[in-house]
Amino acid sequence: MPSRAKNWLKQAERDLEQARSSQRDARHEWACFAAQQSVENAVKALHYARGDWGVGSDVDLVAVVAAAESPFEHRALEWDLTLAFYAHVA
Repeated sequence: MPSRAKNWLKQAERDLEQARSSQRDARHEWACFAAQQSVENAVKALHYARGDWGVGSDVDLVAVVAAAESPFEHRALEWDLTLAFYAHVA
């Protein structure tokens, strides 16, 4: 089965574009929603790129975050570096 990482990353980028557009138009509630969607889809892309099972929902994201061994601040830095490493997927 082909990796879905590219699809999820592309959708994350589109969601971020929508968030920025909504912000410019002062539709802040939609900007927040689209930004959240962008992050969720980028995390899904990361999981697929790493060969993980992928993440299917917010509940799955909570489980992944809760299961991590390091504090949130360190995880965010690790994810940032990991996403940069997998940027070739796009």
